[in-house]
Amino acid sequence: MLDRKHSEETRAKMSETRKDIIMYSEDISKLGLFREGKDHPFFGKKSPMFGKKHSEETRTKLSVANKGEKNPMFGRKVVNSYNDAKSIQIEVFDLYENKQTIYGCSSKSLKY
Repeated sequence: MLDRKHSEETRAKMSETRKDIIMYSEDISKLGLFREGKDHPFFGKKSPMFGKKHSEETRTKLSVANKGEKNPMFGRKVVNSYNDAKSIQIEVFDLYENKQTIYGCSSKSLKY
């Protein structure tokens, strides 16, 4: 999308499809660990903010800029565990053992 912008109609469609995404607390914590420590591109002295702090004025501006609808997580649901999301449960029936199992997410059921 270099040098191009999405139309308002396309942006509205993309926004609407992302509103129904459920973020689990486990997933959110994994995102934070994805590039942590030495794996992070700004690890140590490479960071442009190394040894600096935002002023109170800047911190206030950032806080105001990310409140309400401007917050990326605005309108999304955060669920504490996979079992809390009843609509995502998957029922698996094992024909060999004649056994029924209910999983809280699809990734757990894929290994069976």
